[in-house]
Amino acid sequence: MIAGLFLISTEPANADPLDDLVTTSGDIVGQLNLAILTVAGQGANAADGYVSPTGMAANAHISQAQVQAYNNAISVVAGASFYGAQEFLQEQGDDALDQMELAVGDFVDAATEIATILEVAEMAEEAQSSGTAEDAQEVAEFVEANETSLTLQQETVDEYNDSLDEVEEYAQEAAAYIGLANNQDAVDFFDTGADNNNASFVDEAVASFDISNNRIVVQWQTTNNGSAVYFDGTDGLDIDLFKTSAQILTDGESELFYLTSPTYLGYDCFFNQQNCE
Repeated sequence: MIAGLFLISTEPANADPLDDLVTTSGDIVGQLNLAILTVAGQGANAADGYVSPTGMAANAHISQAQVQAYNNAISVVAGASFYGAQEFLQEQGDDALDQMELAVGDFVDAATEIATILEVAEMAEEAQSSGTAEDAQEVAEFVEANETSLTLQQETVDEYNDSLDEVEEYAQEAAAYIGLANNQDAVDFFDTGADNNNASFVDEAVASFDISNNRIVVQWQTTNNGSAVYFDGTDGLDIDLFKTSAQILTDGESELFYLTSPTYLGYDCFFNQQNCE
């Protein structure tokens, strides 16, 4: 079942609780090491008739302040959350980004192969603009001489279409996870779900991306219950992560991926590094 919406405020954990534990436990271990060395040295020298200086044992004592500092650090770490909903969601998003990058690589390979038609496309456009029979004939002769290489292969087009779909799917998944990881209400909700189901995000939470319902679901293996947050603004948290197609395309116009692409640079610039503006 999917849990209902409810929120519980939580106090933020110490930003670096491990720092104190490393320092305070290191102090204790340092004293322990000194004590062991002292005992070893004093024992060996006593057997040989040599006297150790008074106060060596005291130098290796563990002070009450060191004990208190270490115990305090232990208490803080015992109640700390190092890997909660935010880290869990971000990790799922990063995994989806990795898959998206693989799909982008496949898309680039196919798109680059298809982009070779830019040469004839640009020639044909120029001939159309000039309106002269001579320019049109030049296009016809070029096509005749290069018909085989200019003919699109269905296999390449299929790879292009499939990879484009995969990029979209993984981009949506990554965005949903990362968007919720950056939203405190969503993080609090999933953290509460973990607490209510006595579950850890380390090994008892399984996430799924549900684009058909525009939600992220976390299933708790401890109880088989689930917690879900919608990212289209339709539930009580009112989190809407969607942008319009127009906004996405406008954002893409300033990206290096587009600004270094064959359709932006043109055939000669992209393939031959010539006549680049």
